[in-house]
Amino acid sequence: GPVLAVAGLPFGAFWDAAAVTMLVGLVLTRVGCFMNGCCVGRPTAGWLGLPSPDVHGTIKRRIPTQLLEAAWGVAVLMVVLATLSAQWPAGARGAAVVASYSAFRIVSQGWRE
Repeated sequence: GPVLAVAGLPFGAFWDAAAVTMLVGLVLTRVGCFMNGCCVGRPTAGWLGLPSPDVHGTIKRRIPTQLLEAAWGVAVLMVVLATLSAQWPAGARGAAVVASYSAFRIVSQGWRE
């Protein structure tokens, strides 16, 4: 928008660069969520369940939605970094990151408590 125009930064290029920062922030934030019990997964007896707290400190074996989301963020970040030398239209890399994150959230929403 207007701030980018004043700073002389192209909109698409800005969001391509911001996508990397957003992914790093996502990974670190989701690890914090796991440790603090927010965004908690549903209780499960399945093999994927890990003992983890909810926001009240109640520890149960749960689907580790936060860690799965962090792992998704790492995977997407690796793809983004591996394709930095590839020519993408301005803004396409940022849009791909937002789309992949949104798709994962839609799928994983049912895993949350």
